[in-house]
Amino acid sequence: MSRHKELIILINLIYEAALDSNFWPSVLMALPDAVGAAQIAMLSVDRRANVVSTFAPRLDPDLLASWQKYWAVPVLARASLRPTGEIYTLDSLMPREEFVATRFFNEFWRPAQLGLSAAGANLLVEDQFSALIFFSNAPDKELLTTQQMHIFEVVLQHLTRAVRISRRLGELELEQVATMERLESLQEGALLVDASGRVVWANAAAEAMLDDADGIRQRTCRRRRLRNVTKVDCFLRANLSVAWWPRWRI
Repeated sequence: MSRHKELIILINLIYEAALDSNFWPSVLMALPDAVGAAQIAMLSVDRRANVVSTFAPRLDPDLLASWQKYWAVPVLARASLRPTGEIYTLDSLMPREEFVATRFFNEFWRPAQLGLSAAGANLLVEDQFSALIFFSNAPDKELLTTQQMHIFEVVLQHLTRAVRISRRLGELELEQVATMERLESLQEGALLVDASGRVVWANAAAEAMLDDADGIRQRTCRRRRLRNVTKVDCFLRANLSVAWWPRWRI
């Protein structure tokens, strides 16, 4: 398979991961081969919640488990200050002689067989949250090649988009869950309908009324009988997706 076709497959996989986070390990298994690197990792830090998440499928699991206690090391703090999408090298963040003298290098980096020829970029930096990706050559490979940097630059633009999409979808999912929980807790009846006005969800209060023979009865022409008074559901039209009736007042 040509390098071009491999990149197309990888880019398609990246956007699959944007929609389903279960694909990120597959992305990070394929990416080192595409870039010609020994190791690669994606790290996200939520400082507000003090939560660190790491995808690094080629790293030793025991070493990876110890990663969290190192996330605040200066080299990563310096990396988080770089603009999103800007590629930086390890050498541009910290001189090598200074880096190899750190506990981070001696207790994590070197045992993980990460070389000093490494580069990365921030995928997302916003309020108290950041995500970055970096790759490293093997310890005996001292230099990053022009081809490696070019491929990483090409893939990076798709990675940054995918991470933004993934995070936004996650936020929307949380908002949806919170909204549904609020609707479910209402004592008033609440319904969700699709574009055709068909009910796709009802909270407990609405279900009780729908089950009540003297409550709401479905009629033709999208009419309903509310406590024996028929009203036309004008609001259940094709351009409406959510409708609710406070206390089912008539």
